[in-house]
Amino acid sequence: MKYQQNKMKKDVILKGDEAQNMNDILLYVSSLIKDSCIKPLLRYTLIFDSTRDTIFEIDRILTKKRKMSKYPQQQQNIPFVFHYDTTFNVGAHHVSILSMRDPTKRRLTKATKSTFCEPILPVRVLVHEGRLKEQHEAFFRTIDGQFLKGKAGDLSKNRPFILVSDHEFGNIWPSAKTVFCSNHMKSNIKQMLKDKKLNTDEERRPVLGFYHRLLNSRSEKKFQEVVQQLSDGIWDGGAMKEQSVQKYFLKNIVPKIRDNSGR
Repeated sequence: MKYQQNKMKKDVILKGDEAQNMNDILLYVSSLIKDSCIKPLLRYTLIFDSTRDTIFEIDRILTKKRKMSKYPQQQQNIPFVFHYDTTFNVGAHHVSILSMRDPTKRRLTKATKSTFCEPILPVRVLVHEGRLKEQHEAFFRTIDGQFLKGKAGDLSKNRPFILVSDHEFGNIWPSAKTVFCSNHMKSNIKQMLKDKKLNTDEERRPVLGFYHRLLNSRSEKKFQEVVQQLSDGIWDGGAMKEQSVQKYFLKNIVPKIRDNSGR
């Protein structure tokens, strides 16, 4: 038995260089690959066909519920909410995963502040080299070309699509309204303060407080009032007194909350 196990282990261990190893792996995952590129940068797009069928079924269920309601014209056309994020340096490559919240189901366990009430459905996986925006744009072009189309029509025309992602990607999916992730923006603010060596709690607290005031404004008018305070130099002390921090907010944070926040 031990001999057989060792023999099987040797058969599945990758022994070649990177190009040879990738070629060997393709034998086992070829049915999952929907798009690929080797030069100038490696890119593989993977998906289970059953996932695509599941999402079309979710769309069918939502459409049926809406038609069966008493006043279908007044019912909200429930959007599909997708999330897109990258895990860097998984071995020699990066892995970006597109997932979706299933609006037809609810978690068995109670959702907390850091989780969603809907279960998460993996949609597509991008294995790629580099951090170029073009890699992500090619990924979503493949989705538009192969994934959205079906017998029921174009899913993005059936209902709204919302994509929640890191703002470094920008508006990379034309079929969706992009909403930037607040946690990513907060992380970028912290990194900016760290780069400027503004690391104490006394320095950071007013900056993050100001960010939450912008983020949690209950109306466009309130949001503009907070922005005006920032422009006028009326802030809460700490690192907010630094002019470079003020400029960072006006250039990098205010436009993204105004144009790409969830409302």
